[in-house]
Order: sequence, then structure tokens, then C-alpha cells
Amino acid sequence: MFAKVFQSIYNGSLATVGPWEAMVTFQQFLVLSDKFGDVDITAEVIARRTIIPLEIIEKGIAALSKPDPHRQYVAGLRHY
Repeated sequence: MFAKVFQSIYNGSLATVGPWEAMVTFQQFLVLSDKFGDVDITAEVIARRTIIPLEIIEKGIAALSKPDPHRQYVAGLRHY
């Protein structure tokens, strides 16, 4: 899959609130996703393929799995 990434990725809560491990893990998801946008591999495989320590990937996945109280979008609509 091709992931078009804009510099605005650094304006969201992943970059501004953290933890930084969530941003790093999310970036790896973009790189490793299949043509449907899915990442169907284990944290261990992600760590091995990206040479990022497993502890960082696991912390990132844990953070990404939680609700984001700072989100700007709800059901695809931007809050103003």
C-alpha cells in the first residue's frame, strides 16, 4: 500500500501529547500496512522487521489502543 503522509501528522496528539512511542509505532503501521490498510502481524514481527525494540512497539500499541481525549475528528467529521 502507498501511504501519503503530510507534515500535519506532527500537529496531532500523537506528536504533541504522546507518548512518543505511539507516534513511532503508528508510522511503522503506515509502512507495514497491506493494500487494505491492515497490519496483521504481531508486535514481535513489527519489532524484528523495523529494528525497533519490542518494548517501544508494545508501549506504542498500548497507547494507540486507548481512546484519544484530544482527538479532532468524530465519525469522520472535524470539530470546529
